[in-house]
Amino acid sequence: MFRGIQRVNGILVVKTLYKPVLNISFVNAVARRSFCAQPPDLQVVDSLNKIKKRLDSQGVAARIEELKLELNREDLWDDPKKAGATAREHASLQEQFQLFTSIKDRYEAAIELTALAEEENKDGDTADPENVQILEECAVEIEELASEAQRFALELLLDGPADKMGCLMEFTAGAGGTESCEFSMMLLNMYKNFADARGYSTAILDTVPGQEAGIRSGVLKITGDNVYGWMRTETGVHRLVRISPYDTQNRRQTAFASVAVTPLGSDGEESNMDIEIDQTDLVIETYRSSGPGGQHANTTASAVRILHTPTGLKASSQSQRSQHQNKAAALMVLKSRLMEMKIREKRQEKMAFIESLGDTGWGNQIRSYVLNPYQMVKDHRTNHETPQAEKVLAGEPKFLSPFLEASLLQSDSEQT
Repeated sequence: MFRGIQRVNGILVVKTLYKPVLNISFVNAVARRSFCAQPPDLQVVDSLNKIKKRLDSQGVAARIEELKLELNREDLWDDPKKAGATAREHASLQEQFQLFTSIKDRYEAAIELTALAEEENKDGDTADPENVQILEECAVEIEELASEAQRFALELLLDGPADKMGCLMEFTAGAGGTESCEFSMMLLNMYKNFADARGYSTAILDTVPGQEAGIRSGVLKITGDNVYGWMRTETGVHRLVRISPYDTQNRRQTAFASVAVTPLGSDGEESNMDIEIDQTDLVIETYRSSGPGGQHANTTASAVRILHTPTGLKASSQSQRSQHQNKAAALMVLKSRLMEMKIREKRQEKMAFIESLGDTGWGNQIRSYVLNPYQMVKDHRTNHETPQAEKVLAGEPKFLSPFLEASLLQSDSEQT
């Protein structure tokens, strides 16, 4: 029976969303879909509270107002690069704030409508069919909002120095012979299909074929927003159990493959946004380009070599047609290397975990993919599992995403 609406932290909550006024088949359907520790309405509230706390701690509302004043300045476009960065930051923060408001408003509307429908039903002996339909529609809406709010809350966790970047995923076959080579290829295809389905750009940069099938190693490049943030927890040893098609006796085989995920800056200012170089720290040399001639490439000092004296890092470029272009290219490479050094320093605490992976063999796996005698994929860090092994290996986001989300939540909780 309806007990009323409460406002918790500025968010409406009704504790009796699913009551006996609903037909039992619908209740069972909701239970089968949810499989959650708490009802979807409380999931929404929990996620909204996390989102609000995150936005408040980052001062998003105040920052939006600051950027709005910046965008209204008459001299804004005197510096187009800075103006573009300001406009993008404002649009990104505004989108976050609007999404939070949208989820909150839709959730409260569903809660209020649910309360009204239950209030009308509570005095009657039988439930009004229209009210039952309203309750069912509101329940479905709140389930969808629970998923949307949780994903948004997770997106806000991706605030590390490299989380917004793309990534390189390196696959290496471990114990298991030909079967492990095949498994490495399966993992590469799984992540490629997943990234393609999520709207990211992918490219296979390198593969070393196995002796009979699959690959001994391979490199997959994935670019897009927040790619590294989502994929970074996939680093580790993965295990496959199945009846091998390469075993003439049809025996069940176990194979291992390792995955390593590293950040990849995009070409452009975003990849170097945290790096500032003092020009007095640079030693710039020019020299003649080597290689085939033509178009005065070898006749003028168009090639550029740059030394960053505080770190000793060097970068050079000779492939462009002018000294100016080569200098810009060399600076971009130098900034990327400085950024890589900065990220590496920040990831020192995680190195112990990576080193603890040990050999790609028994006892070191982070996730198991079992195809025989039953089907199950289980993450041994988070205990998240699903019987839809084939769909996970096919890279379907609906089935692979929950593993990434669970790992990301655990990683964040360990850091806080």
